[in-house]
Amino acid sequence: MIERIKEHARAGLKLQYWPIIGNEILASILIGGIGGLSLRFNQADLNRLREQIENNEVFRRLIPVILGVVGVATVIELVYGFLVGNVVRAGISKIRLSAYRQDSFGTGDLFAGFKQYGRYVGTMALYTVFVSLGTLFFSFPASSSPWDCLKCRTFLRTIRPCPAWKLSAAPGRT
Repeated sequence: MIERIKEHARAGLKLQYWPIIGNEILASILIGGIGGLSLRFNQADLNRLREQIENNEVFRRLIPVILGVVGVATVIELVYGFLVGNVVRAGISKIRLSAYRQDSFGTGDLFAGFKQYGRYVGTMALYTVFVSLGTLFFSFPASSSPWDCLKCRTFLRTIRPCPAWKLSAAPGRT
């Protein structure tokens, strides 16, 4: 069964390879999937930077500005991702499904979700709420409820686990 699905997907990809790749790249750019800068600092670099900030008045005045710009950019990115990115994700899913079914598609299908914008944004809002609640409820051990841990609030203050978590030994072990 899985082999048949894989073969069908390969056949759809072979038929329309470059349109699929082009739409994937365009969707990645619009969603924000391309980018990101990974910087690695060692302790000596961080100490040197801290000394420069402490000794230089210009750096001290720039830090709040830099943090403000980064904060505003983060909020803009989150809002854009929620209001635009989710609709584009739905469009690229439609293109992938069309390619699998070996149907025709175009770049306009990438933006087809904007015709039913409110429906897509509402659906993704519910999706986000349910995933967040699922993460909250299902990431705790089965022997305690998340509400017990919310009551004791130790997970908010420290790294120590909540005392309500009663971890039992693995089956067959004592």
